[in-house]
Amino acid sequence: YTRITDFKDENLYYPQQKIQLKSILENKQYIDYDNIRKGINLIKYPIYHLDFETFAPPLPRFKDEKCYQQSPFQFSLHIEYEPGVCDEHKNHVEYLAKDHKHDCRDELFEVLFSELKDPNGMILAYNVSFEKAVIRNYLDNNPQYKEKIEPFVEKAFDLMHIIKGNRSIFPEETAPNRILFYDKELNGSYSIKKVLPVFAPELTYQDLEVKRGTDAVLEFSKLSNMSKDTYDKTIASLLAYCKRDTWAMVVILDKLRKLVK
Repeated sequence: YTRITDFKDENLYYPQQKIQLKSILENKQYIDYDNIRKGINLIKYPIYHLDFETFAPPLPRFKDEKCYQQSPFQFSLHIEYEPGVCDEHKNHVEYLAKDHKHDCRDELFEVLFSELKDPNGMILAYNVSFEKAVIRNYLDNNPQYKEKIEPFVEKAFDLMHIIKGNRSIFPEETAPNRILFYDKELNGSYSIKKVLPVFAPELTYQDLEVKRGTDAVLEFSKLSNMSKDTYDKTIASLLAYCKRDTWAMVVILDKLRKLVK
C-alpha cells in the first residue's frame, strides 16, 4: 500500500486514521466543534503570540551554552488584547541579532520580557514546548527573571493542540477521535506551513525571500560576510519571515473562532 486510498476503513486501527481516509474519500473536513470551542475558551487574554528563530551550532558559541543548544537569535511577538483585536503592524514587536558572532541573549530577552506586562495573559505558540525550552534555558542562568516569567512559561498554550488535539487537554473520554480537525490538504501533517493554507489561503509564505526556518538559520549564519546592501535585504527578509509566523497564528486562531462560533 502506497496511498491512503489503498486502505479500507476496516484496515485502519486508530480513529484519526479513519477520519483522514473519510475526509479524502468524501472531500469533506472533519471538525470537532465542541472541543475546538472548549480549547479556544482555555486561552486567556492578552495573548502573546510568540515565535523564536534559533541557531544550534555543534560547539557552544557563548557562555553557559551547550553543544547543539537551540540559541535564539530572533523573535516575533504579536499581542492580541481581546479576541480578534490585533493589528499586524501596530501590535507587533520583534528582535533580530546583528550576526551569529554577537551574543544577543540578554538584549533579546530584555526586549521580550518587557512586553510580557499582564500576568493574566498567556504566551501562545505553535509547538509551544520549543518556545518554553528556549525561555527556560535562559532563566536557568538568569534567575532574576524567574519570578515574573516562569508563570508565563507554566501556562503557555499550544495553538496546535486545538487543531491536532492533545491528550492532556482533551482526554479520550472527551475527544475519542483524538484529532479535532482534519482537511485532506494537510496530508497528515499539522505543521503551520500546512495548516495556514487550509484556514487562510490568502496568506502565504511564497511571497517571502525566506520561506522556511532552515533558510532563516542559513541566511543568519552568513550575515557577517555580506555586503551592506545584501545584509540590509537579508535582515529585512528574516524579519518578514518570523513576523509571518506569529501573524499566521493570529489569523488561524481567528479563523477557528469563526469556524465554531
